[in-house]
Order: sequence, then C-alpha cells, then structure tokens
Amino acid sequence: MQGSLIVFGSYTVDDDGAFADEVVLGSSMPSWKGMRRDRSSLTETVRGDRMFEHLDDGDGVVISIEFARAPGGPA
Repeated sequence: MQGSLIVFGSYTVDDDGAFADEVVLGSSMPSWKGMRRDRSSLTETVRGDRMFEHLDDGDGVVISIEFARAPGGPA
C-alpha cells in the first residue's frame, strides 16, 4: 500500500507510564522486523487530544506522525 506505514509490536513503559521502548514484530518495512527502538530513536509525546511520534532509524529514515483522538472518543 503505497503511502502507508504499518507497524505492530510490543511496547514497554517506565514506572511513570512514559514510553521506554518497543520491539517491532511486523511491519510493511520488512527490514524493521525484530528491531528494538528506545527513546534515543523513537519519541512519543502526548499533548491534549494529540499524540506525536518521531522516529529516526539512524539509516536516513525520519518519520513524524501526529495522531488525533476521534471526537467523542474515550478520554
């Protein structure tokens, strides 16, 4: 699917509930499978009803995504 990015895996959080790291179990980018990303390459920030994710994979790929909570969605 051109123009899309699919990633799934497991995430861990620290004692304060902040993102600590993730392990990619599958992705539309096959080279990412098995990749472990921590705060040095992947940051996630929540502000109000928006979450911002920024990834720098160290190989020249930089991705920034903004997620917005759907109107009427859970708080």
